[in-house]
Amino acid sequence: HDETHAVIYDYSAPALALRKMMAEEWNGENYGAFFQQAKQRIEAMFPGRVTFLPETITKDAAAVEKEFQREIATGFANTKQWLAHWRRFKKLRHTYVEVDVLQEHGKLKAMIDHNARGHCVLWFSDMFNSPNAVGKFKLDRRKTAYNVIRDTLAARTESYLILGGAPSLW
Repeated sequence: HDETHAVIYDYSAPALALRKMMAEEWNGENYGAFFQQAKQRIEAMFPGRVTFLPETITKDAAAVEKEFQREIATGFANTKQWLAHWRRFKKLRHTYVEVDVLQEHGKLKAMIDHNARGHCVLWFSDMFNSPNAVGKFKLDRRKTAYNVIRDTLAARTESYLILGGAPSLW
């Protein structure tokens, strides 16, 4: 609804910069061209700190657009439906938070404490069970981060929905 507050979080400042550019500047069409322009700006903002992967896709606007169209086709019936969604999303209030969920548990709790109200949805995909997370962090650390999310949402909201898998052994 119109009063929704979208809190976008990531451990990567360049990724947050891209998301902010998207919400503030992109009209929802021709993502490949938008991305190529944004990519140059992000590289200038974070010299030597950014790698765009996979390079076979991210170096070419047409390849980026093809991948983007494939992605939106998994969640939207057509481009018109996608654009309606994007236009609604752009109108929402947005906050961007740089936080490493797996390492900065205090900052994670503070982010949720500060932003979670009413009915809340938190999406983290496969963050706790990705090969990167499993390879770098013990199960206990991943569980602690998940519990911070779950417990803080439970304390701060009327209801919450977590989208993504809880930490587990492979």
